[in-house]
Amino acid sequence: MEEEEQGGKKRRKMRRKEEEKRRKRRKRKRKEKKRGERRKGRERRRKRRKEERKRKEKKEEKGGKEEKGGKEERKRK
Repeated sequence: MEEEEQGGKKRRKMRRKEEEKRRKRRKRKRKEKKRGERRKGRERRRKRRKEERKRKEKKEEKGGKEEKGGKEERKRK
């Protein structure tokens, strides 16, 4: 009888430990996910800024007037 009770206690103790580990792991994952999302947002913003700069440079090289002229021609047709 005593051995069976001890076995039950051990199992309960092990289960509790495993549950605590799971909780900690979930908490850690949540934190990492939040951090990752913030980091991704920053990276996206950087990419957008880079692309915008490239577009602006191309426009300056071509000249903004040429683009406007193209739009007017489309309207005439």
